[in-house]
Amino acid sequence: MSKTRLTIHNIPRSVEDAMLRSAAMSAVAKFKQEVKDGKRQALSADEMAEGWDKLPRLVQCKIVRSNDRVDAKTGKGRSLGYAFIEFSTHAHALACLRFLNFRNTKQAFSKVNLDDEDEEDGSRVKSAHEISRRSLRVMFAIENAQIVHKRELRTKVAEKNRALKASGVQDDKSKDKKGKDRSKGKNRNFGMAPASSIPASKLPNRSKFTQGNRSKRQ
Repeated sequence: MSKTRLTIHNIPRSVEDAMLRSAAMSAVAKFKQEVKDGKRQALSADEMAEGWDKLPRLVQCKIVRSNDRVDAKTGKGRSLGYAFIEFSTHAHALACLRFLNFRNTKQAFSKVNLDDEDEEDGSRVKSAHEISRRSLRVMFAIENAQIVHKRELRTKVAEKNRALKASGVQDDKSKDKKGKDRSKGKNRNFGMAPASSIPASKLPNRSKFTQGNRSKRQ
């Protein structure tokens, strides 16, 4: 089981990746505020030791979408109602889980117009099934070792490509500079004018040299 990666279920279909990212980061901030106001119990010392002193940072935020059905509004694959988010530290992932778990979807995504959700009817008591559908379910993700290995390889390859790209830009600049220096040296031609610029009348007559060499051999 992962200590930094969460799965979130019962996400409304109208929620996009950007809004989920915003809700996850906001959950950590609101968790801290509720602890400060005395409305919620703080993390334990052992839990806070795993990155609570660092700034919260999301490594991944991905809503799982259908490959067959397309959302008419966005043109993307239709949301399947669950997503994965991953923090850089366990402490922030735990704070996000405790704040969002069993949280009403309209409270969690208050800035989103949840078109596919029915209006709440306060005149009747909702069943447990209805409440469950409207509440988020958050838990730590069970990791597949092969998928984790592939993800780590992709991250390493991406970092290597970025490093090669950066070094390639520097190499191109150095090559351009060397090429310009070499072209300057060639144009100098050791103080002599290029052969193409010398008139044909001033060029030495090769026939005289060849006749002299033949006479010496004879």
